[in-house]
Amino acid sequence: MSNYAADESRLQALATGSDSAWRALYDDLRSPFRLFFLKHTSWEPEQVNGLYQDAMVVLHRKVTNGGLVAPLRSSLRTYLFGVGKMIYRKQGGAAMKWEEEIPEVAIPPAVEDRIAQREQAAWIRNLL
Repeated sequence: MSNYAADESRLQALATGSDSAWRALYDDLRSPFRLFFLKHTSWEPEQVNGLYQDAMVVLHRKVTNGGLVAPLRSSLRTYLFGVGKMIYRKQGGAAMKWEEEIPEVAIPPAVEDRIAQREQAAWIRNLL
């Protein structure tokens, strides 16, 4: 029996192609993923956002093609972070000694939106 029953039931919903399940997963993991990679890499927020998109595409392909099935040996969060680390390395990211900590506290979407707005305003100021 797997230790990841909640993730396995979520995986079943994802495998059906449920838009709401994918949207919920995307929203749940976005902030912890961003926090982790902004803390442990020298990448800009835009690069980390792109990395998250790429990692989600890989996860989506694995789930819809049947490459990721129960029983799981890790949580979906850990799997996604691992995919992100692999992509980071392949895109020329520096060799990092990754901490085992994966943030549990998500940033509320409203806070993340304000951060994104500030980043965009700073970018526009630099252009002018």
